[in-house]
Amino acid sequence: MNLQLITLSSPVSIPQPVLWRDRAKSSWMNSEMGTEGARAAEKARRYTEARRDPFSPTTQIHGLCSRSQSKEVLGRVLPAERRAFTLIELLVVIAIIAILMAVLMPSLQRARKQAQAAACKSNLHQWGSSAMMYATEHDDKVWTIPRGQGEWMEVLRKYYLDVDKIRLCPAATRPCQDTDGTEARGSVDTMWGRPDEQTEWGGRQRGYWGSYGHNRWVEQRFNPGDDRFWERFFVKGAQNVPVFADSAFAHALPRQADVIPPKPLVLFSDIPVDAGGRQIWRFCIDRHNGTINTCFLDGSVRKVRLHNLWNLKWHREWIRQNYTKADIPWSK
Repeated sequence: MNLQLITLSSPVSIPQPVLWRDRAKSSWMNSEMGTEGARAAEKARRYTEARRDPFSPTTQIHGLCSRSQSKEVLGRVLPAERRAFTLIELLVVIAIIAILMAVLMPSLQRARKQAQAAACKSNLHQWGSSAMMYATEHDDKVWTIPRGQGEWMEVLRKYYLDVDKIRLCPAATRPCQDTDGTEARGSVDTMWGRPDEQTEWGGRQRGYWGSYGHNRWVEQRFNPGDDRFWERFFVKGAQNVPVFADSAFAHALPRQADVIPPKPLVLFSDIPVDAGGRQIWRFCIDRHNGTINTCFLDGSVRKVRLHNLWNLKWHREWIRQNYTKADIPWSK
């Protein structure tokens, strides 16, 4: 018997007998799988949407974002419920700012005063250089200021043409407050004199102003028999002979008998008119933290404590008073 093999191009499914019990189970499984499949499809759709826009309201509602993202979503969905600062938080911030200001302000103020003192010293250095140039051209002789011909700033204008730039200490640039008809006095933080107005009686100083003063013992003598004047620049002990300094007036003639002020000289009215018997008071002003800047006959500049004003060599016959800080209790 010859058998012929038949080759099929595709597999043939052979139906198997299905019991009623298996058919019921298959129907139930298909129903359950359909529900789960729908859920899975919906979840996949939401996940895809969340990846496209993780902050969409739908994503937030279905809990597919992180907690921090949820807050931002709520902020977008419900802007009226956006959280603001409470009163206590604002008060805390204000208190912190106030504390920082209280800590920083003294340092800033101190730095500002130090900068002013440095600029003041620079001005006095330039006045000292101008005086040295005058000495070179006048055979080492100190100037003479005839009555009615201005003051020392005018004498030195030739050697520093732009005098107005160095007239004032940066700590004393406020306008003069003195309205007295005798002289326009300055103070700790105000200039003496006014531009284009009378500065002192006699018409000698019209339009003269500044916040530095000149030791008038450094000048050609007024009286032929008075030997107290420094009439030359290059003398022994020149480093202790004041020429220019912070001052409440244009000039002064300090004397050993000048008493120590009983209180700080803050206002122009604290200094007597014409300095009656208290000429050194014009220099005894607390302009730089208990000191004034002073230019000496050798051209050097340094700060001088107020009690040391009585220990300098203002004129040739000056006797050092040996005052200490304890003698001026109000000084810093």
